[in-house]
Amino acid sequence: MTKFSFINYKILFVMLQYHGISTFRPPTFSHRGSPSTSCFASSIDQESLLSIDSSPLEKVVSHFQDPIRHTVLPFPWDNYDDSVVFFQRATSTRIQGLEQLKTTCQLWEREFVDDLSGMECKHNDNLAAIRPTSTIQRIFETSPTTMVVQWNITYIAPTVQWLPNVAAICGWTLDPRPYNDQSGQVKTFSYKAMLTLFWDAIVTQKLRIPLACIEGTTVCEISKNSQIVSITEDLAYAQDLQRGVLQNRLCGQDLQSFLETVRRPVDKSREAWQEHVANSLPWSTVPGLTDPLAIEPMNEEEEQVVPTLFLGTN
Repeated sequence: MTKFSFINYKILFVMLQYHGISTFRPPTFSHRGSPSTSCFASSIDQESLLSIDSSPLEKVVSHFQDPIRHTVLPFPWDNYDDSVVFFQRATSTRIQGLEQLKTTCQLWEREFVDDLSGMECKHNDNLAAIRPTSTIQRIFETSPTTMVVQWNITYIAPTVQWLPNVAAICGWTLDPRPYNDQSGQVKTFSYKAMLTLFWDAIVTQKLRIPLACIEGTTVCEISKNSQIVSITEDLAYAQDLQRGVLQNRLCGQDLQSFLETVRRPVDKSREAWQEHVANSLPWSTVPGLTDPLAIEPMNEEEEQVVPTLFLGTN
């Protein structure tokens, strides 16, 4: 192993021990020819971890205060070559240069807070339960010069950011749950599902809050002088979409909004970038994603229950 990869590998493993490993569905990644490895974090000698200097550990942990930035640049700045290249595979987008990447990540962080993270749900005392969370799932090497970081980021989906305020009005506790494990299930809008959601909240006094979960892998290529010279990002949903197995409309919406909002190059307008994203992946293969009128019909009994529940009438 190179000096860089071995030290940071151990540092991030220590961080996993203290902050917990994600329990979400492990994404299925194809490393484009890279061989698999048995070099899991759990195989590192525990005693050797105690000798790691604390200062670099603090530098790595600080990246987690910015959930979007750490999905692109998880290591301290001085481990990246000034001319490092970031390649986003789903949109075939390339960003070159560390300073340009820093500037771009700052833009993404601001737009994530403004557009995706749901932080405007300020009326709920349980807001901490739905704060955006970034998690390193696994770190391993496929060669002495290649390090792979698998991560996820969870946040309240934009389409349901009104739910926490409803919970606050009704006095319900928030019950945040990611749904990425249902990416292969056909999900269109359903009044029956909404009915069940609120009926369960009335009975349990807990309102389930759907959490978007974007899973990705970052492949870092390391030069002979122990500097990261290239970063290649794959997103699990994008791979599922390209294989034709992404069937959940919500998961498709999450991928689309993530790419449009926090993977937009600084030199692209919102309109131009949305068009680019629309042409980059086969979105039409996801049932109901491109048809906003796709609604699962209710039977007669369900149609009678809806006004009773929501309007209090018979």
